[in-house]
Amino acid sequence: MTTAPRPRPRHPHAPRRRGAAPAARGAAAARARPGREHPSAWRGPADLRGRVAMVTGAGRGCAAVAAALAESGASVVIGAPDELAIGRVARSVEARGGRALALGTDLSDPNAVARLTEAALGVFDRLDMAVNAPGRARGLDHLAEPDCRGVYFAVRHQLPAIAASGGGTIVNVALGPLGWSDDARCVVGLTRASALEHAGSGVRINALARESGDRGFAEAACWLCSDATEDLNGAVASGPGGEPGHKPVTAGPPGGAAA
Repeated sequence: MTTAPRPRPRHPHAPRRRGAAPAARGAAAARARPGREHPSAWRGPADLRGRVAMVTGAGRGCAAVAAALAESGASVVIGAPDELAIGRVARSVEARGGRALALGTDLSDPNAVARLTEAALGVFDRLDMAVNAPGRARGLDHLAEPDCRGVYFAVRHQLPAIAASGGGTIVNVALGPLGWSDDARCVVGLTRASALEHAGSGVRINALARESGDRGFAEAACWLCSDATEDLNGAVASGPGGEPGHKPVTAGPPGGAAA
């Protein structure tokens, strides 16, 4: 069993979170019911300077999100099975002046995910946000199938680390349209349940639906990680389509929103 990291004071060089006063933020969070549509709008690139982000998952989407977070100013920890691919992403981030740590990680192994989180804290001394995409597991027919266990293990280990760093956000990627692949249902169900269970932790947990060929997917992930969405918790966003000023769609699954 992994022990939750001990609470630490906020890093002295991390920027103070902008937005409403704490009391106002609390009131807004209370009004933002999980799964309900919310009027926040996409406002362009996020400012994530001084923060540490973790990105887990397989495929090119992982690389795109890591690069976008780094371009927004965050230090990035990347965990995925393909060590060569994530190593290239880390070198690309560092070549642009950013900070990155890449570790080959079997996301279906909870111990491996725990080591990834511990490595992030060991190198950067904090964790402020995470974006998790499903890993891949081989089925009986030897085809790579989405595997939501990686998202579950990631949230389980990231959440106490983010809470101990002063709070932040987790974004889980639902692969498929909002109406709905089995994988998307799995990720969205996990996201909403986790958001409700940990509503008082200071960590907001949302989902981002991704379809093949989505434009602006990485930018939408950064938007959900930013202070612009500090009153969203348990929501599902379909992304802004890469167009500044476009209103992201947030909704609950078929059958109604969470109570």
